[in-house]
Amino acid sequence: MQKDPTGLEPTCLAFVLCEYVHVDSRTSRRTLLGTIKDLWSKSFPAESPKFYVYVALTDGRGSQRISIRLIDVDDEADEPIHEESSLIVFNSPGS
Repeated sequence: MQKDPTGLEPTCLAFVLCEYVHVDSRTSRRTLLGTIKDLWSKSFPAESPKFYVYVALTDGRGSQRISIRLIDVDDEADEPIHEESSLIVFNSPGS
């Protein structure tokens, strides 16, 4: 995540893997279904079933690009196995 001009950086309040995220069309509230405690495999590389990443952030201002990187902690090169990036827009406080 990048810092905004005020020097603030978004803070992650929650980072949850789950099988599905339902968004109520009337209230915009999210319901996380089938939370995932861990992902494992007997061999690597491996395929996993589709899953969602739910991230709750605070202290963001305006538009910011965030990235989520899946890495192998034992890989000294620190190259991501997979990476997703997205532009997010933080609502103004009180809106």
